[in-house]
Amino acid sequence: MIQLASFSINTTASIDGCFHYLSNMKNFGNWFPEVIKIVEANRDEIGLGKQYVETVKVPGRGLNQMTLTVKEHETPSKFATEGDFKPLRPRMQIKISENSDQTTRIDWSFYSRNEGKLFGVVMPLFKYVMGKRAKIASFELEKVLASIDG
Repeated sequence: MIQLASFSINTTASIDGCFHYLSNMKNFGNWFPEVIKIVEANRDEIGLGKQYVETVKVPGRGLNQMTLTVKEHETPSKFATEGDFKPLRPRMQIKISENSDQTTRIDWSFYSRNEGKLFGVVMPLFKYVMGKRAKIASFELEKVLASIDG
């Protein structure tokens, strides 16, 4: 996998509150830019195999839909999804941990699962776009998490 973007934040929200909020992908558009809509693709409980359909704005391609599938769900510490959008083949990982001062740390990372040589041509563009979006998302997520119960 190729890491395209990442950020880390600390919040006073509880580790359980953070995991509950972040693992419900219907909340993703509340804090991540250019996510137009996310809806459940199946009625499964939130957990491994849960699927969502995300509508996202892609530079040069307009609005695109992709199916996201939950690939990791370890309460309350780790959550990951993978999307079927080509050529990117995205993977988002969120690690959540408790700091010694009882605050919660969120480590967010975004990867491409495409390691092909041809993808290398467009990878710098994806890295630039996702880096900008991640920077905005870190500030937005801090604001959102500050409003949930600690």
